[in-house]
Amino acid sequence: MRGIAATSRAMAGVSVRAAAMSVVVSAWLGAGCFPDPEDLRPHTTPSGGSTGGGGTTGTGGTPGLGGAGGSAGTLGAAGGRPGAGGATGSGGAGLGGATGVGGHTSTGGATGAGGATGAGGMTAAGGRTGAGGYAGAGLVLTPDATGWIDKSTNSVGVQGGWYGFSDGIGPNGQTSTGICELGGHPASTCSMLTMPSPATAGFPHTGGRMCAVGTAARVLNKPGTTTPDFGSMYGAAIAFDFNYNSTTMTKGTFNAQAAGVTGVQFDIDAVPANGMHVQLQTPGTDAGLGGPPYWGGAQTFPASPVHAGTNRIHWADVVGPYGLGLDPTQLESMNFAVVTQTQSSSNFTFCISNVTLLKDPDPQGRDCTDPTFPVWCPGQNGAPDDCWNAGVNCNTVVSCAGAESACKGQAQSRYFDCTTNTCLVCSDPNPQACNALGTVPAGCWPAGLFCSTVTDCGGGQYFGCFDPSLFYICSADLCY
Repeated sequence: MRGIAATSRAMAGVSVRAAAMSVVVSAWLGAGCFPDPEDLRPHTTPSGGSTGGGGTTGTGGTPGLGGAGGSAGTLGAAGGRPGAGGATGSGGAGLGGATGVGGHTSTGGATGAGGATGAGGMTAAGGRTGAGGYAGAGLVLTPDATGWIDKSTNSVGVQGGWYGFSDGIGPNGQTSTGICELGGHPASTCSMLTMPSPATAGFPHTGGRMCAVGTAARVLNKPGTTTPDFGSMYGAAIAFDFNYNSTTMTKGTFNAQAAGVTGVQFDIDAVPANGMHVQLQTPGTDAGLGGPPYWGGAQTFPASPVHAGTNRIHWADVVGPYGLGLDPTQLESMNFAVVTQTQSSSNFTFCISNVTLLKDPDPQGRDCTDPTFPVWCPGQNGAPDDCWNAGVNCNTVVSCAGAESACKGQAQSRYFDCTTNTCLVCSDPNPQACNALGTVPAGCWPAGLFCSTVTDCGGGQYFGCFDPSLFYICSADLCY
């Protein structure tokens, strides 16, 4: 298969896609703000990359490799595990003043059956019994006739109601205030829910089955542009809160780690044709870049791997589309979101039931039990699998001479620079940051490029592809 490559050599007729703005959408009946997970999804394949031979250096950026570096300066680093005597990432200032958050110290790798417990409290698979005697079992969250889950019905204090929302309905339950209509689209073209009804309070159900019926819109272009308006036409969802205060009508957070909860399980009778994003919302991610972390999240915004029947999710399975690791100490809500696409609208009917909080260890040993390091990130760039501080961007994890380091926040524009021991920020025309990979140094690339495809072709020439399934062939000067 032939693809288009981004290169470190100058190319004429370059097309660089700008990132769209994220949108705040208010959900009805205490749902808070619904994310805009599709707003920054790549919609077209760029015709090439503005990378320049040797590149120009932006303020605070890295010369060469993909052209201009970031002009926004440096970011604070999420501290990495020192490991074999290495130093943790330094804090750095700039871009909002994010600061370093310290390092995760370990006494060494896991050993033997059952695993060793690091000094930071990370226990290998098989080494932990669930809190409260629920090892290998779970807690079913049972709603009442109105869809309310009361904290008196479960031992960990989860409390909140089920609700539904869509881009075609505003916070007052009217189509006139829907984000889709406010974006300039007729109500007839927007996503809608007919069950649960937006005109009535509560979420009636039968036998604990929370059912949704509606239509996910066909995404239209933003009025006056040729850009698909995923921001205003995000789809529809049903959800429940983990810690809702019915007196103050505000969302709180649930500390799943402290409760010994390692994941969540649910049943679904039919998967919508468009697919779903099973999201776990935490503070700041409902309207943040890319939306909340979700099951199977990745840069291409794939659907969650939902299948009819029972689905089990452990916290390490959930990640933001641009790398933000899930912090299970700060859970606000769980959303079952039907996504939209540009080809056509799609009707959906599905029911969620038997939502259960898991108390058994992650079968792959990815549990993080230290409250200082609640986020699990897979190993990459010389760094092993490990637990990190809240706010870490797992895509930026790197080992710098044995010290694990990473950047904070969810963004494609950040990478950790081992030379300066800080996080650098890329900017247009090359906003895509990539960590060092093998003999390819860290640097900035055109939007939409996949870092995993970057190849060293010798002589200071580096190439990458805009399709993660392809790889670059130096001799053919093409992606296959």
